[in-house]
Amino acid sequence: EGRDSMARDVKGLFMNLRGVLELNATGNVVVVNADKLRSETIDYLVREAALNNNDDVKTAAQFLIRSAAISLGIIPASINDFYMARKTNAWENMTVPAVNIRADGYETARQVFRVVKERDIGAIILELAKSETRYSGQSVDEFTTVGFAAAIKEGYTGQVFFQGDHYQVDKKKYDKEPQKEIDTLKRFIRESILAGEYNID
Repeated sequence: EGRDSMARDVKGLFMNLRGVLELNATGNVVVVNADKLRSETIDYLVREAALNNNDDVKTAAQFLIRSAAISLGIIPASINDFYMARKTNAWENMTVPAVNIRADGYETARQVFRVVKERDIGAIILELAKSETRYSGQSVDEFTTVGFAAAIKEGYTGQVFFQGDHYQVDKKKYDKEPQKEIDTLKRFIRESILAGEYNID
């Protein structure tokens, strides 16, 4: 197997990562070669994480990207404390842009992080609406993974604010089966938080 084709299994995925990412004795991901990760390997990994038809490979690739991001100082966080600090005038004269990423997620998020670095923008929110998961074909796992990968590629470090946008019940479904619709929304919120979306709007 090579990087031009999809890995058939998790073993094949790891074979393609030799010398770049490794698991240590405790199962933690270690970035062995950050330059090679940014220059080429992350492009391969994000393709596996988003497009591989083998769910085991896709999950493993997503885990590796998230773990590598954290080890490189790219940290998923809630923007709540930042907003609370505004109430006490700890900061002023700025705004926090929120960008919905609906299409070509990796390239779009790369551009966001590139501009954030070039312009020293500071805080920015990457968000995906509940409805957008359907018509853009992105799961929340894929959305946050692609965001982490883009941050790695562009050499961004710092907190990343992922947000679930417009999380609300469907009125027609709620009118028919209210508890079922509430339970569905709760499950979706839980999945989103586990994926790294620490802000739910």
